[in-house]
Amino acid sequence: METHRLALIVEAMWLIMKDKYGLEDDELMARMAELDLSDGAADGKKEKAGPRRCHKCNRPNARASVFCLYCGELIRTKPFD
Repeated sequence: METHRLALIVEAMWLIMKDKYGLEDDELMARMAELDLSDGAADGKKEKAGPRRCHKCNRPNARASVFCLYCGELIRTKPFD
């Protein structure tokens, strides 16, 4: 998707959230800072650190893996992983 189009979509979604729920820009900025720091560095990016662990056998797997390489269990993910 083109970067400019994505920026328009994100801004439109934020304006809807502000209008509908009364949120403030400061709240968005605070949450952005929190997410930025979630990988240990305030660098404007959210990098995924290290391998994803299997919830069944706790062994490390590549972040792109869908099933555990060791036990075959489906690797659970979150929507933005």
